Order: sequence, then C-alpha cells, then structure tokens
Amino acid sequence: MPTNHILGIFDFQFFFFQGIRIRALILINPHNPLGDIYPEQLLKDCLDFAHRHKLHVIMDEIYMLSVYDDINFTSVLSLNQPDPERIHFMWGFSKDFAMCGIRVAILHTRNKEVRSALNQLASFHGCPVPIQFVLSQLIADREWIDKIFLPTSRQRLREAHQIIVDGLAALGIPVFRSSAGLFVWADFRKVNMKIYFTNFWMSLNMLSWTRIRIGDIQTVQDASNP
Repeated sequence: MPTNHILGIFDFQFFFFQGIRIRALILINPHNPLGDIYPEQLLKDCLDFAHRHKLHVIMDEIYMLSVYDDINFTSVLSLNQPDPERIHFMWGFSKDFAMCGIRVAILHTRNKEVRSALNQLASFHGCPVPIQFVLSQLIADREWIDKIFLPTSRQRLREAHQIIVDGLAALGIPVFRSSAGLFVWADFRKVNMKIYFTNFWMSLNMLSWTRIRIGDIQTVQDASNP
C-alpha cells in the first residue's frame, strides 16, 4: 500500500458510526512488508490526525538503520510532536544488527501510565545480564557502527535486494520498489504457480532421494568394512 494513500483510506468516521472505538494508530516505518519510507510530511499528517481524534500513535521503527536506498529517513523522535503523551516509539536490535533471537527492544514514551504498566511486565521479561553487557559494548563503539557496520550492512542489503529483483524481472514478475528492510513485494498474479511449485517439489524430491541413496550406499560400505 503506497504510503501517500494511508490517510485517504483510513475512514475514521466509518469506524466511529459502526460502534468501533479506535484507540491507536500503528505505523511501521520503514514499512513492513513493503520496505517503503514514510515521507516527513506524511508523518506530520499522521500525528496531527491522531491528535485531532485523541489517538495514541505506536511507532515501530525497527528497520530504521536498514535503509539502503538514497532516500531521507525521518524518525518520529525528530519531529515536533503535537501530543507527546500519546506517542510511543519502538526499536529493537534483532533486525538492524542481524541479531536474530536477541529479543531486546526499546520503548520510548513520555506516558507515565504506559511506563508503569510496562515496568510491571518487565519483571517477567528481563534481559540477561551478559546480553546487556554485550549490547552496551556494541552501541558504545559509535565509530565502528557509523563507519564500518552500517555502511557494509546497507551495501549488502542493496546488493541482495537487486539480485532478487533482477531474478524476478527475468521471469517477468513485477516488484514493488523497496527502500529498506528485508522485503521484496512481488506480484505473482500472472504467474502460473502450479508449474513453479511442480518443478520445485520434483527437484526437492530428487534431492531427497539422492541423499537417501547416498546414505544407503554409505551404510552398505560401512557394513562391509567393519
């Protein structure tokens, strides 16, 4: 969904008259799964929209350091917030630092009630001290992060994304232009998926059969040579 249409399709009055109480506006920037970037003006419009209707804004920026395209990324924390008590920012290490399985995240909020509720839950989801130490050492080395890690990460993301896009283009499959994250949003509607899946499963079965036969031969050889 192109981000410049997000407010146009969000008909607040429709939900209101349906008896549905809207409490929050959840935004993911960079977008998941489109890999799109919210323009600064759109973010401001979203914040103003939420302020008019007294909505909380939950801002997920977990891919904020994985922007590989030449485009400006604006964090909600850098904006003049019309209602700071209702804006909640989230980020984590697992995506931008390729730390799959490291469930350590950050919540930035000025809402005392939200902080109080989360502090009560935190006792059940504590971060182990060794992980805290490793991560603190990691983010302390800003020079390595800014000059080595992030440029290398963005370059590899850009190259990997281009390989996938070129491969799909060679098959006649259009792809939505992405600027960040780990996503490729492809349009397979005109593709005969039955053919692709048939060939895939045939190849997979042949590979499995080959491994089984190799295993059988190895077992026979081992049995003949105790």
